[in-house]
Amino acid sequence: LVHLPYGQRVYQPIWVEAAAHGLPVAVRSDGGTGLEFPPTPVGYPRFFIEYSTFASANFGTHLASLITEGVFEKHADVKFVFSDGGHDVLTQLIWRMDTTFPACRGETPWVKRMPSEYLADHVRFASAKHERPALDAAGTADWARISQAGTLLMFASHYPHWTTMKPGELFPELPDVTRIRMLAGNARDFYKDRITAAATTAVR
Repeated sequence: LVHLPYGQRVYQPIWVEAAAHGLPVAVRSDGGTGLEFPPTPVGYPRFFIEYSTFASANFGTHLASLITEGVFEKHADVKFVFSDGGHDVLTQLIWRMDTTFPACRGETPWVKRMPSEYLADHVRFASAKHERPALDAAGTADWARISQAGTLLMFASHYPHWTTMKPGELFPELPDVTRIRMLAGNARDFYKDRITAAATTAVR
């Protein structure tokens, strides 16, 4: 089995069809049993706490690949949802990409924008119960602003897993307007075309 990041050309036909049919692509962690890489850079851990800590970080490999291979430039309508968390480490990853990009952009001239500028148009993250800062209300608000949580994060209960989260547990410290975006608004906007199509089909 060959593990290849999702930006590489072997996957291009899938992304073309997904964009053409308005289907956001959900990326899940499979623990290294399928297309994903092992949960850690050096293989499989012994304990679940290790797996839980590192598994969601695999999204970064795919996101960096999608950006640098030019998938978001080639397919303006393609969208990805990282459904197993990872938003909590997104900021550090994207800051590093933005910092490195100016010096390396000569090798990827097809990437026309800074890496962080592709997120709002193409990427969302499902919320995860344990991926949150241990901060007071003011600190959590700053984190949400810096990480673009109000735009990029969509509520997911993860039922029936042990990490199941109720809507009331999703950042209760944040203003209601931000929480409403996370609980419903972001998903509604991201899946708008699919929701509209489903509603039209139901009426018929």
